[in-house]
Amino acid sequence: MAGRRVVVHFLSEPERIQAASLLSDVDATESFVVGTIEEARLPDLEGLGLPVREIEEAPPPPAPRAVAGGGIELATAFAAGPAGPAGWAPSAVQVLGVAGPVLPAWQRELEAAGVDLLERLPHDRYKVRLADGSRADAVRSLPFVRELRPYHPSEARPGPVRIARAAPGAVELAALAPAERPAFDVRVLSPADREAVQTWLVQEGAEVLAAGDIRLRIAATEDVAERARDHPGVDQVEEHVPAETYNDRARALVGGRPTFASESPPLVLEGEGEIVAVADTGVDDGHEDFAGRIHGREALGRPGPGDTSDPDGHGTHVAGTLLGSGAASNGAYRGVAPRARLYVQSLLDAGGRLGGIPLELKRLFATAYEQGARVHNDSWGADVRARYTFNSREVDEFVNEKRDMAIVFAAGNHGTTVDPPDADRHTPQGSIEWLSLGAPGTSKNAIVVGASRSDRTEGGYAQRTYGTVWSLKFPDGAVAGERVSGAPESLAGFSSRGPCEDRRIKPDLVAPGTDIASCKSSTAPLWKYWGIVPGTAERYAYMGGTSMAAPVVAGCATLVREYYRKVRRHAAPSASLIKATLVNGTRWLGGEDAIADHGRPPNVHQGFGCVHLPTTIPDGTGPLRLEFVDAWQDPGALLFRSTGQKYRFQVTAAAGTELRVCMAYTDPPASGLQNDLNLIVRSPSGARKWWGNEGSPFALKHTDTTNNVEIVRIAAPEAGAYTVDVIASNLPFPKTNQSFALVVTGALGSGLVRS
Repeated sequence: MAGRRVVVHFLSEPERIQAASLLSDVDATESFVVGTIEEARLPDLEGLGLPVREIEEAPPPPAPRAVAGGGIELATAFAAGPAGPAGWAPSAVQVLGVAGPVLPAWQRELEAAGVDLLERLPHDRYKVRLADGSRADAVRSLPFVRELRPYHPSEARPGPVRIARAAPGAVELAALAPAERPAFDVRVLSPADREAVQTWLVQEGAEVLAAGDIRLRIAATEDVAERARDHPGVDQVEEHVPAETYNDRARALVGGRPTFASESPPLVLEGEGEIVAVADTGVDDGHEDFAGRIHGREALGRPGPGDTSDPDGHGTHVAGTLLGSGAASNGAYRGVAPRARLYVQSLLDAGGRLGGIPLELKRLFATAYEQGARVHNDSWGADVRARYTFNSREVDEFVNEKRDMAIVFAAGNHGTTVDPPDADRHTPQGSIEWLSLGAPGTSKNAIVVGASRSDRTEGGYAQRTYGTVWSLKFPDGAVAGERVSGAPESLAGFSSRGPCEDRRIKPDLVAPGTDIASCKSSTAPLWKYWGIVPGTAERYAYMGGTSMAAPVVAGCATLVREYYRKVRRHAAPSASLIKATLVNGTRWLGGEDAIADHGRPPNVHQGFGCVHLPTTIPDGTGPLRLEFVDAWQDPGALLFRSTGQKYRFQVTAAAGTELRVCMAYTDPPASGLQNDLNLIVRSPSGARKWWGNEGSPFALKHTDTTNNVEIVRIAAPEAGAYTVDVIASNLPFPKTNQSFALVVTGALGSGLVRS
C-alpha cells in the first residue's frame, strides 16, 4: 500500500509511543514524531486526537526560460560548476526540497555540506546558497533531500509582474505612475549584484528612478520587467504601486483607559513616557492638542528643509486620534494616548502624494527608532490585492532586527462588492470580496488594522449609505443600502479583507474607523474631510477609513506598552508581546458582515476581533488576571534553537471566566512562515486539547503552519491546572534567535510556571 509522510505532535510520552507505533522510518523530537504511515492506517492515527500533518508532494519545477544577462559577471554565479536545465545560468542560489521539517540532524548535515538556507518556500522547499557548486551531487545524495536545482524568481511569486486590481472607488483614485511607462521594483540577490543588474537594465532601455542596497526602482516596459526576472542576479521583480493615505467615540468604543487604584498614586494609562512616530502627510503643530508634546520631526518628501506642515489634513487627524490632548475642546475630543509624545515623519511631496516614502523602508523606521519611538503608525499603503511585496518584507525585516518596535499599518480601503479582475469570487454576489489587503499590510510582523463602524448616528457621513457615498465600490448587495456608521458590531464596507495571498489571517484586528472626530489641520481644505465637528471652531473634523482605525490601535499599543513598563515592571516589551496582548483581548464582533462566511475567530474579515481594552489589560478590580512570557532580550533562556524543541508551562484557572491564550512571534522576512512555532493547550483532566487557531476558516487536522499569531479561547474552562506548550514545529533558521511572546488571561490562580 502507498505510504504517506506525516508529522504528529504529542503532549505526553504515552501519546508519543502510540503515534510512533503506527509509523515506519520514524524520527522523533521532544514535541513530535515524523514518519511514514500506510494510507489504510491514517484513520487509526487521526483517532488518537493528535494534530496530524501530511507532508505534501512538491509540484514540478517551473519550465526553464531564456536567461537574460548575457556575459555579465555576477557575485552569485559560479565561475564553474554543474549546469542547470537548458536555458538556465549556473547559480549559487538553488531550490532544495526535503522530506519534512528540518530536523536538527538534517541541519547539521546541510551545514557540513556548505548549504546556507536563505528562505523557506512552499511544500518543504528552500531557497539555498551553496558554498561550493561542485558539492551539489553530495547534497542530492543526502537521504532526506528530495531535489536540488536552480532557483527561479517565479517560484517565489508566480504569474505576471503586473498586479490586476479592481476598479477604484471614490476613496482611492491614484495613477499607477506619473510616467507613460509603468514603474517596477527590482530586488537583487545580494548587494554585490546590484551594479551588474543596474547596468543590464540601462542597456535594455530602463530608466533607473532610485537605487538602494538591494533594490532598484525602474521605469520600463512590461517586457523588460518580465525578462529581468530571468536575470541570474535578480531575486524578484514586482510592479511599483504608489502608496496612498488609506475621537471621542473611538476611545469609548475600545473601552477607555484603564485606571490602577492599587498603584500609588493611582495610575491612569495615558501614554506618559512613551514616544510614538506617525509617518503621514505631516502635522499642524500649531494645533493646541499637540502643544509641548512634539518630540521631533523630519520632512522626507518636500524640498523645504524641516517642512512638516500638513496642507492635506490626513496626518493631523491621525495624530489627533492617537494622542491628541483634547486641549482645543476642553477634553471632549481626546486621543487614545493623550500624554504620549509625537515624532513626526512627513511623507508628503510637493505634488501632494506620499513621495517621501523611502525606497527601502528601513530608513523610515530606523530614524524613528533612534529617536526613541517604539510604536510607529502608518495609515497608508498600496493596492496590491493581498500580495506580499518588497515593502511587506522590509517591515518584517526591521521588526525582526528591532524586536521592540511595534509597527502598526492600516489594512487598506479596498473593500468592494465588485467582481475581482480575475472573475474568481470567493463570496456570494453582492457581498464584500476577499483578498483586498494593501501592502505593507500583508507583512507578518506588523500589527495590521481593519475598520469597524463607529456608533455615531449624526455628523459626517453617519446618515449616508455606502451605495450613495461610494457607488463604484458598492453598486449592489446589502451593504449598499446600509449606513456608513451607527452599527458598531459591523465592519466598514470599505475595510480591506484578507486573507493574504499565502492564506495568512489579516487584518490582525479591527477598530472603529468611520466618522471619527479628531484634529483638523488649519491649512487643509474642508473638502478633505467628511465634515466639521459642530461647535469646535473648525478645530476638529470627521474622517473615516482604516487610516483612522490604525491610530486607535496604535494608541492602545502605546497604553499596553505603558502597562507593561509601569505596572508589570517589564522594561522593554517586545512587539510580539504588544501584538499578542492586543489580539488576546479582542472583542468578537457579531454583525452579519463581520462574521459573514465564518463565525468563529479568527476570520478574514475582522481578523481576531475588535480591539477592546477592558479584556486586554486587567485593572485589578475583577477576577481577570494577565500572565505573560517575553524573554526576547535574554539569549540564555526561552529562545528556540532547533526543530522539535518545546517550552512547557502550567497555569491554574478557576471556572466561570473565559480562559484565553495567545502566542505571537516575530518571523524572519520572506513570504510565508519561515520558522513555524505552534501553540497547544491541554485541559486539567487531559480530556481536551486545543491547538492554536483551530477555529480558523483554513483550519485542518494539524497545527497552524501559516500564521505567526495563534489563539486558544476556552469559553467555559474547568477549574485546575492547564498545560501550555509552545513548540518549534519547523525551525530552519535557528540563527535568528527565535523568540516568542505568550499571554494568558482568565481567573488565574498562578503565574505561567515552567514545567
